[in-house]
Amino acid sequence: TLMRHESFASIVLQRWWRSQVANQLNIHMAATSIQSCYRGFRAYQNYVTLLFIILKIQGLARGHLCRVRLKQKIATLNVAPTNDIRKNQNLTAENDYATRRKHAPTYEEVNRKRQKA
Repeated sequence: TLMRHESFASIVLQRWWRSQVANQLNIHMAATSIQSCYRGFRAYQNYVTLLFIILKIQGLARGHLCRVRLKQKIATLNVAPTNDIRKNQNLTAENDYATRRKHAPTYEEVNRKRQKA
């Protein structure tokens, strides 16, 4: 019976030791998994921050280039001699429209004429 108790005790000790080793392994794996998730989160956060900065710089550069091109177009249009003629034509067209609008009958006038007829 003493041999039986010794073998049983050794089996119990081995089970306990193996469970402790497995438990330590699980704890280590859990810690590794948490660290991996955190590193992935930090990498994604850095990516999103850089993406936002890059898009902001691209937008500023595009806006600047558009303003430069617009200034160049305006400069070339001001040099052209036909530009003054076009301006005068537009002004006269606007004045014609304004005068026609002033002399155009209003809605109430049109209704009064219809009622009289």
